Amino acid sequence: RSEAETSGVPSAEQTQEPEEFIYVHVCGQVVSPGVYQLLKGSRVYEAVAMAGGCTEQGAPDCLNMAQELTDGMKIQVPDQETADGFWKNRRQEPE
Repeated sequence: RSEAETSGVPSAEQTQEPEEFIYVHVCGQVVSPGVYQLLKGSRVYEAVAMAGGCTEQGAPDCLNMAQELTDGMKIQVPDQETADGFWKNRRQEPE
């Protein structure tokens, strides 16, 4: 028996929690769209990086790259034209 077993103190192996994974769908203007497995607690920027990063047409500034991912989340990177239209429409005054 090891010292940890006889002393009643759990060893590092006994206290280590199993890694939890989530799955996210990364699509739009990324190099390799698809479903990716990441560690729970990962951020949007990590998912985009796993998908090969944004294409030249991508508008990553439309995303909150620091947002924590949740299981089943869809991350769609828009193209610059779509992003420009979105911001233009948001700036217009209501009639």
